[in-house]
Amino acid sequence: MTSLARILQRAGCVRAMQLDINPEWPTLSTYSHTDGLHPDQIVPNYQQSPTRSLVPDDRDFFAVYRRLPGPVDVPFG
Repeated sequence: MTSLARILQRAGCVRAMQLDINPEWPTLSTYSHTDGLHPDQIVPNYQQSPTRSLVPDDRDFFAVYRRLPGPVDVPFG
């Protein structure tokens, strides 16, 4: 927790909250802008698929996007 808090402070966070403490659910995946369909798991969780956020699910998740110049295509399907 201390390491995570320091990383968040260095990234400029002012407020944070604990989202999930159950080891079955937390994941952190990134998706390339090229096609966005091949995630990299930054925080691996063997109990969750890295493509979990690409399919319908009954669990909540949130996404953070980086604004890129020019038009953006969003893959569906």
